[in-house]
Formats: sequence, structure tokens, C-alpha cells
Amino acid sequence: MNLTPEQITQRIDHNTRLALNAINSGQSIFCILPFVQVVDHDEPLHGNKIIRNINDIIPAIMLGLLPAVARHGYDAVAVENDKIIEYELKISSFNTQQVWAGSHGALYIGLENTPARRGRLASYLCGSFNISSDDCLQSKNRRTVLLVANESLPPNELFVDAYELSGDVVMKYLNKSSKPTRNIKLGTFLNHGTPRAGIVPFIGWFQHQADLEQIVECYDDWKYHRGADYLVEKLSLSDAKQQELVLDSA
Repeated sequence: MNLTPEQITQRIDHNTRLALNAINSGQSIFCILPFVQVVDHDEPLHGNKIIRNINDIIPAIMLGLLPAVARHGYDAVAVENDKIIEYELKISSFNTQQVWAGSHGALYIGLENTPARRGRLASYLCGSFNISSDDCLQSKNRRTVLLVANESLPPNELFVDAYELSGDVVMKYLNKSSKPTRNIKLGTFLNHGTPRAGIVPFIGWFQHQADLEQIVECYDDWKYHRGADYLVEKLSLSDAKQQELVLDSA
């Protein structure tokens, strides 16, 4: 990395101003992407580079970090006590229309294209890691932040909460599996991580969960209103490449 701590801070400040201007004017955070500054390029990013790295760029900006779009092994950097800190970033998204309340109040989310498939919302939300080799696994031993988003919310409330795990905790949970794709659930971030502030205040997961419990339908009502009219699509924001159920507009 050729940037000094001062240059990193200047670029973070630039991105933060762009993002806050967009949010405060009611625009989507995505509108600033052609103008953001990153670790690896001094010129504006090409469209293909933005598309390939959107799941790192957006979380980094919202967390007050500087995105990295080259293949460094890390997703973003920040300056802490004059030292450059590397971060792994994960984002996991859902839509309120996907969610219903179980008979005991727990929140569930539909899986695939049948109302019969379901999972707990807190388990569905996760950070996903693609592990191709032992060297790849070892490269994940760094601070990792999971950013949760609800795509039903307006731009200034889109991002619900963020939690950070230490590299040691990340490795502990990644080593529990030998699969090429390994997930660390939101619950692990909540139980073993620390809250991470953003450039705007987050609603907070526990408050948002309580809000959802008050507004979502019970399963039978959800199935009646949604069951025959939704389809499976890829989430645009989800680094976990999860599947989202959305209403069919046709």
C-alpha cells in the first residue's frame, strides 16, 4: 500500500461527505459510487470495477472505512492510533416482506420458492466466506465486520446495525467446517463481537427486531398474502449471495 495514514484519512473524509450528502437528500447511497475514492486507484472507478466490488465498497463507506478493490486479501482499511488497520467486510440483507412471526413470536424468513421452507431470520443473516485453500483460510484472520441491511427501509435507515469480530474469533468459527463456503451467523457477531458505529446512527439490531415483531404477519396470514405471488431472486447487496423472496410485480 502506497498511501500514508493521512492520505487514507483524507479519502475516508471525502467518501463520508459524499455519502452523507446523498443520504440527507433522500438519494440512494449507490448514486455516489462513480465518485468514491479507494485504496488502489487515484482516478474514478470504472463501472465494471464498481460492480465487482460493490459488496465491499458500500459497507466500507457506511462504516467510515476506505474500500480496497484490488486483490489484497482485505476489503478496507482505516487508521487507528496512526496505524493502518485492515478489515474483512460482510453484508447481509433482507426485506421486511419476506418475514413473518412464528407462534411464539420468533421471526422467520422464507427459503426458496415455497412457504413451507423457512429459517430463523437471525440465522439467515450471516457473513459468508469462500475458502479455497489453507492459505485462503489463514488470510481471513483479521478484524471482520458484518453489516445488516433491510432493503425495505428508506436510504437513511437502510443499514440496521454492524458488529465486529476479532480475527481470533473468526478463525475459531471458520475452523469448525471444512466446506468451501462457511458462514458465521449474525448471532455469533452479536454474542462474541462488539458494536461498530457508522457514519450515520444505526437503528440497532435488537430495536429493529422488536419493531419487526410488531408489524409482520403471522405465518398463515403471510402465506395467504404472499405465498402464491413471490419468486426467488439474488440479493443485490448480500455478500453471502443469499436468496431473497420478493413480491412478483408481474
